[in-house]
Amino acid sequence: MLCRLVCAAVLTSAWGLQSPHQKAFLSTHVAPEEEMGPQLNFSPMSTTMQCILSLTLQYFVIYTALGVTRTVLDFQKIAHDSSGLQKALKHAAETMFYAPMVCMMFVGFRMRVLQLTGGKGAPQEYVQYAMHAVTYSILATTVFTLIVPIFTATDLETEKTGELILNTPTKTYTKQCNFLSIFLPACMPLFGRCNDN
Repeated sequence: MLCRLVCAAVLTSAWGLQSPHQKAFLSTHVAPEEEMGPQLNFSPMSTTMQCILSLTLQYFVIYTALGVTRTVLDFQKIAHDSSGLQKALKHAAETMFYAPMVCMMFVGFRMRVLQLTGGKGAPQEYVQYAMHAVTYSILATTVFTLIVPIFTATDLETEKTGELILNTPTKTYTKQCNFLSIFLPACMPLFGRCNDN
């Protein structure tokens, strides 16, 4: 019985490949390509959306890589703390602590600007630079946390807030620069919001 079913399946699939109805079944009607008219204009993506998309991409790439790494380690029955890649990705994930809050701040600011300008304005230029500065500061911290273990024998430790734990004077200077690169530009959109015209 099973042999007959297999033979029937093979024969019907072979007939289907040689069927004269195959082209009609698999073909689709392709409409001619439309051309863009002169009235079809797209405005460039706003600074807010650029920054939010960048932070979202960073967030999901880091957390997806961490999840995949932990899953592979679980299948191999290896402890998470024994893997250098997992440690580096865990510390990089901790640097993404501020990303959701920064995105919400950017969205709130953009909504306020749109409210004040009737949906036609953009934030002040210095605020746009500050948005990019915050986004790139978070990216730089994440990349720094991933790259340092490659060139040194020690891991970079991070606090729960994603800030680096550093003990030597050079490392402390690096931490302070990182702090200023994130928090000073983050204050600029708030300053710009208070100075709306």
